[in-house]
Amino acid sequence: MNLDGQAVVHDVELGGALLGFRATNIRRQRTGIHARIDVLSGPHILGYDTFNIERHGERVRLANACASSDCPQNMMRVFMDDFCAQVWPTWVTQFAPEIIEPNLDNLQATQYLLSPYIVEGAGTILFAPPGQGKSYFALLMAQSVNQGVSAIWRVEKRRVLYLNLERSRLSLERRLLLVNQALDLPPEAPMLMSNARGKTLAHVTESLGRDFDMVVLDSLSRSGAGSMIDDEVANGIMDTVNGLAPTWLVIAHTPRADSSHTFGSQMFDGAADLTLSLKSVRNANDVMGVQVAGHESNDVPVPKPATYAMSFDKYGLSEFRTAMASEFPVLVEDGDMDRVEMIREYLLQIGEADITEITAHLGVSRSTAQRDLDDGHFVGRRKVGKRILYSVKAS
Repeated sequence: MNLDGQAVVHDVELGGALLGFRATNIRRQRTGIHARIDVLSGPHILGYDTFNIERHGERVRLANACASSDCPQNMMRVFMDDFCAQVWPTWVTQFAPEIIEPNLDNLQATQYLLSPYIVEGAGTILFAPPGQGKSYFALLMAQSVNQGVSAIWRVEKRRVLYLNLERSRLSLERRLLLVNQALDLPPEAPMLMSNARGKTLAHVTESLGRDFDMVVLDSLSRSGAGSMIDDEVANGIMDTVNGLAPTWLVIAHTPRADSSHTFGSQMFDGAADLTLSLKSVRNANDVMGVQVAGHESNDVPVPKPATYAMSFDKYGLSEFRTAMASEFPVLVEDGDMDRVEMIREYLLQIGEADITEITAHLGVSRSTAQRDLDDGHFVGRRKVGKRILYSVKAS
């Protein structure tokens, strides 16, 4: 009896040939140990079934179906019973306690696939209400890692699977083309995708293979395992995601009345090593400002709020870049950004402005803007009549 990746396997020599048994999708449920059992003769499957392997009648049914002249029913039943009795003890050997001896020489800083949002060997949840741009943002991050492009973020190139449960294949193909152009990649730059709109996570998991290092799930709400407020359902979904790849990014929605956390059980956030919120606004030029902020983390720094700019045309996304703080002053809440830095960027854009223009741009009181100007050591002043014009000093 041996472990073979995510399977338990056993071969029986029978008249010079090998009779094989294989157990996959092994899990303990309330009613007992469940698994898919395959009975093989060489490369051929004699029969298979998914059932409670602790139930005698289920084992007998499969054994009888796979019996032959070389292996009659009574002999096949013995082999089936022996195998099923050892599936769970063999499966759990991979979780047996072991002595860990830390080595200072192996201590390394946190490794990111995309800094500061995707940690290698860890999971990230990106949550926001609908229509905030999170799917585009996730696809931009995924293709940056997939193609090793550090145009926006510092990345390490890895093989990425984008698991799309939300949209049609044609929609994702169009979006990928636009993302490639926004990242200055060749239009045809590929990405591994699984497009299963209308299907659940359970429907597609076994068909994905493992030829990737990172998976992006779009989205958590489409995983289809049951009520998302149920802790057991949440744990099951996250166990499945953790089994797909060592590094993952999951897109999630928020409750209708509260955008501060992922909709559903707290077990979703508990399974992630990093949670990120996303909110967006549009400015007077119809450019979308997207602010990403870190919330909870395990063993990694919480990312500071950062703002990005997305422009759209009749085809969809046309530009993506890091935004200047002064472009989207409405996103500056609760000290998320430095207003003094916003003033500096605004003055760099237009050259010079008086206090009335600055307060109108920032949306703050005159006294607040004046205090910020007084705190800004970079600020230059010149008087024109009764107006004082502010600018950024040449030095």
